[in-house]
Formats: sequence, C-alpha cells, structure tokens
Amino acid sequence: RPSSSVQYFQYVRTTDWMATECSLDLFCCVRPSIIIHNNYTCHTYHRYDSNKTSKMQAVDERQLDVHNFFMIKHILDDKEAKNELILIGTMVQHVFRGGDHHMQQQRMDDTGHSKDSGSEDSLFPVHREDAPIMFNYRFNDQTADKKNVDLRRTEIHETRDLGKDYRHTFQIKVPLELEVEFDAFPFKVQSATLMIELSTFTSEDHKTRLRPNIIVHRTEKRTMLGIQKDPKAKGKKKRDPASEPFVNLISREKALCREAIEKIDKSYVYDFVSPFPNVTYLYDSKKNYCPKYSVQFLMVEDGMQKFMEIVFPIFLIAAMNHLNVRNAVLAIEKGLEEVEAVDYLNNSATLALAIVVFLPTMIGSSRFHSVLQVNNLYIATIFVSLTLSALPHSVVDTMIPAQVGAYLFWASFLFPIVNGIRFLIYIRGHQAPGA
Repeated sequence: RPSSSVQYFQYVRTTDWMATECSLDLFCCVRPSIIIHNNYTCHTYHRYDSNKTSKMQAVDERQLDVHNFFMIKHILDDKEAKNELILIGTMVQHVFRGGDHHMQQQRMDDTGHSKDSGSEDSLFPVHREDAPIMFNYRFNDQTADKKNVDLRRTEIHETRDLGKDYRHTFQIKVPLELEVEFDAFPFKVQSATLMIELSTFTSEDHKTRLRPNIIVHRTEKRTMLGIQKDPKAKGKKKRDPASEPFVNLISREKALCREAIEKIDKSYVYDFVSPFPNVTYLYDSKKNYCPKYSVQFLMVEDGMQKFMEIVFPIFLIAAMNHLNVRNAVLAIEKGLEEVEAVDYLNNSATLALAIVVFLPTMIGSSRFHSVLQVNNLYIATIFVSLTLSALPHSVVDTMIPAQVGAYLFWASFLFPIVNGIRFLIYIRGHQAPGA
C-alpha cells in the first residue's frame, strides 16, 4: 500500500458531474511521479441482443487507475482554417493493471467472500503480457485519429503496489475549440479549450469493459501538466530562489511568464492573456470515476491592429462627414450658393458605404448574439449619425439635424474608449504576472 505521507486528490461529489478547477502557476518539463489512490471498483452489466429479449452474457465493468501527463510544446495558427489554433504536445499515459491490493478488492463480493481464486490473468482474459492495455483518446468529443495522435513507444514497468504499469508516449497535434469570452469592439478575448477524454475499452471477447479513472495529485500540479522548457534557455545560468531577496520574487515570476510565452506562443493572430492554462477535471459521481479533463487558455486578438485597420479609418470618415456638413452650413450662413442636394447626398452615401465595409469585423462571429450588445449599439449609433448627417437643407429646410448627426458621430468614439477600460479590467483579473 502507498505510504500514509502521500497526499491524494479528493473528488467532491455533489452533482452528477463535479468540476474541480485549478490554475497552473508553474511550468517545467518533468517526468511525472506516479501518485495513486486505492479506489478500484468492479461492476457487472449484462449485454442483450437487439433482436432478442433473452440475456446473452454478463459484462464485467472494471476501473483502472490512469495517470495522464500532458506536456505542452507549441500553440500555432492553423494553416488550413482561418483564425484557428493547433496545439502540439506530448502525452504520457500510465495504465496500472492492478497490484495485490486491487486484485483482492476485485475478488471480494458484497458479502466479503472471495469471488474466485484465479490468477491475475483471469481478470483480464484477453490482455496478457504481450498485449499492453491502452486507452484511446477523444479530443473535444471527437475520436482522435492518426492525424491527431501518434504513438511513439510503449514501455512496461513493475510497480510496488499496482502491478504492471503500461507507459505509452504519444505525440499529439489537435485543434483547439475557440469560444468568445469577452467581445467589446475593438477588443475580443477568446478561450481556446481542449477537452481530453479517455475512452472506455472493451475486450475482444466482449466480456470485460475497462473504464479509465484519472488520478491526480492534490498539490503538485506539474505531475499532470507542464510546459516544455525552451532549449535555448538550457545554457542560461540557473538561479537559486532561496538565495535571492524577497523583492525579486515578482521579477522572477515575470521572467518565468515571459519564458513560457516565448516557448508556446507561435501564433500571429492571437496573444496569450496568460500562458498558464486553467485545468478542470470532470468527475462522474454516478459511475464513480474521472474519465476526462479540460485545458483552457485565454487568447486575445491584437487590439492595436484593429485600431490601425478600423478605428483610425472610421476616425477619418467622421472627419470627412463633419467637413461635408460644415461646408453646407457655411454656404448657407454666408449667403453663398447652396450646395446641391444631389452632391450632398452623394458625399453622404460614399461615407456610409465606407462604413459598411468594416461591418463584418465590427460585428464579429459568435455562437450567441444579443440585440442589446455593446457592439450593436455602437454600430447603430454610427448609422443614426450618418442618417441625420445626410439630410440636406433643401429637404428639411434646416441644417440642425445634419449638425446633430455630425457631433453624434464624434460622440460614438466613447464606445471604443469605454470598451478599452472594460478590457483592461478584464485582462487584469485573468493575466499572469509579466504576461
């Protein structure tokens, strides 16, 4: 049995699926230590024929402890899909076949009597020495194929308490699922999520179903997920944190964060709010096991790029609209020849069409849209101002509506300013030091 000094992860069972979230604040490339807990269960189900009502045969459903270490290498742009991201990394899957303690638990029925006195192989009639147990992956609820997962090697080790340890090393390349978390023009924050699930395994004779139960450490997060160290940083001299004063703690955290960003950030479209992801483990309280977990990054589109490509051109349109209205007002005030309505409307229509070009970028794309969204109010304000500015003197016999529209266009720039303040507040609550 494991030593009593080892701390184990405790699942909270309050709902059918209970999520326990932890934010990784450290990264390193380590060989994960194997932390286990003794929660090995066995259930018996029955398989039925779809055409018959009679019972075919019993199916034993068992749980195997699995330690799945995930090392992140790069996150880069998808060349085949616009504004999509791909994660490249390594996964090390440890599957424990079960030691003496686990075998004894399986052979005991509800009354405490032994169910059988067979050997270890009797529990796994198909999987023997020459057939290592391995659980297939599902990423974002889709079965992984050879494009996503490449098995590099398989090793078999003997453990003290859990019997054989089948250690499988995979190279993965999977797309991330993007979801808008904060959208206030010209700023947008999206979550890039990878849901990792270990699939249930059924033996070839359909008599045994193995369920993977992911085991995690309660305090040491680096045994479950880490960021690969930059090979360029190997030649740098390592510093001893204990020998440095406390005032340098923040600077060390910033240096650590910058090193992580330089290692994994290979995207030209998005920037990391924080290089350290949020990791959430999902526990099934009905079947008493944990088969999946998610890794989530927060990404932000380059706001300054949108300022250069959209906000500044809109600023130019506002200036041209103001000059168009002002020119017509001065012509009336000085008693000069009135600007023809056709020319005035042509200028206003040209400015309106220029705004229409920027609409797709200003609205953005999201699964859920609200009519009273800030971006929609901003666009509505611009079109109302252009509509008022387009009213010529010959139609309404006054230039007051046009002047109101021109000033309303300038007032619409309060939306990006307020959105910028909201964006800074949001980022400050999610950003790591030095990011």
